Amino acid sequence: MDQLQRTVRLGPLRVGLRLPVNTSGLQRPWCLPEPGERLDLELEVTTTEFAAGDALEFDEFDAHHCSWRIGSVRGQWDHREGTGTLTLSQPIDLVGGLREFGSNLLWMLQALVLQAGGLLVHGAALSLSSGVFVVCGVSGAGKSTLASRFVDRALHDDLVYLVPSAPDPSKWQAWRQNAIRIRGEHLPWATPLAAMVRLAADRSRTHVDRANWPQCVGEIAPHCWYAGGAAAAATAERIAALTASVPIGVLTHCLSDPVEVVEVALASLLLPDLQQVPQLPCGGLAAVQP
Repeated sequence: MDQLQRTVRLGPLRVGLRLPVNTSGLQRPWCLPEPGERLDLELEVTTTEFAAGDALEFDEFDAHHCSWRIGSVRGQWDHREGTGTLTLSQPIDLVGGLREFGSNLLWMLQALVLQAGGLLVHGAALSLSSGVFVVCGVSGAGKSTLASRFVDRALHDDLVYLVPSAPDPSKWQAWRQNAIRIRGEHLPWATPLAAMVRLAADRSRTHVDRANWPQCVGEIAPHCWYAGGAAAAATAERIAALTASVPIGVLTHCLSDPVEVVEVALASLLLPDLQQVPQLPCGGLAAVQP
């Protein structure tokens, strides 16, 4: 029995991951990076992973310690000065494949985000001039496609870490991470959150409709990773606080529009009157230019 160890940086926090693993038949776990390599797991989160039976159940949850379980797997996170170790008590078999290891890593990172006061969100994050715009959506909605169009301005395309700002908890930040589906390595570790949108299926035009309370909660809550048990109340409170702190809307995205049109549509959420922004047909700026 060997120990797989790796330090992962999640925004301004660093966490040491230590997992007991079964490496029988292998000289070296094939997904364990060499020193200096980044840990990049090419995982795709699917809606099936959000089933109620898969939710983290917390036995303990406070400012310094939490213990959780997912099925027969148990883990704990001890928070000390922004660093700590997450340990799985049940071995995982790396011979069986990367997926099992990656799924357990996701649960551990969710525990870390919750412990830091934040939420794990299924979505893409675009770092634009006015802040980070988080685009939520079910699997296949086009989050990764949209993120790929923004190239070096995409923070993530599948998992987003949102945490309240330390100086002002009413303002939220998007954190960069170096563990799963890595993007935006040149971007700051923490960037102010500007707005959130749900990506709609309509591809006929690029447009944003602003959501009103309580529609905001309905648009975003299904895309936040849920935690039960001792952390259930805290998770619900954070979802309510998040949806009340930033503008929220529904984005339709025409693939033939340039990214500048998408950026204008997203920025319109930050204007006092959303109706001031013209609705552009598919083809965007080119369609209205002489």
